[in-house]
Amino acid sequence: MKRLVLVLFWPEAVWTLVRTRPRPVPTLMLGIALPFAIVIAIAVQVGISVLNSDWSADWGYNPDPIFGRATAAMAFVAAFAGPLLLAAMFALLAPLCGGRRDFEASVNLAVHGAIPLWLAGCTLFLMPGLVLCMFAVAHSFFLFAQGARILLGTDAEDSAQLVLGAVLCTWVIFLFMGIGVGSALV
Repeated sequence: MKRLVLVLFWPEAVWTLVRTRPRPVPTLMLGIALPFAIVIAIAVQVGISVLNSDWSADWGYNPDPIFGRATAAMAFVAAFAGPLLLAAMFALLAPLCGGRRDFEASVNLAVHGAIPLWLAGCTLFLMPGLVLCMFAVAHSFFLFAQGARILLGTDAEDSAQLVLGAVLCTWVIFLFMGIGVGSALV
């Protein structure tokens, strides 16, 4: 729990600690990612069905959820599987950026770097939570770049390129998964 709070304010110290004592993948996924994914899915469902159901297009918000009744389930999948897929992209692309291919370090990087985004995702029961998520994306990008330098051994110049490439690849895969699920539900 201490690492989760400290990564927000003293990330370099946390990345150094994670490099010397990485957590195993099952602990990260079941102990950190799963609880966050469940809370985010609940927040999305509460926001869609209870708190934000009366908003209209006149206020600049379409009350129809993107994936219909499966929106909360898709939020769960994105919050839980996203770090695993992102870690796979980190491990795959790290040698191209002068780093080493280490899946366990990549999962540690993806999970600890996603903390700001997950915390912001827990506020998605209210529409202003979307604005908080935009700031959290920027902070997570910073954490990923700094962590890639320390955990995967990339150069300072190449760590941002690694993160950008990994995030774009992950986004494209989720885009096609969303298109497939969306078309299956229609």
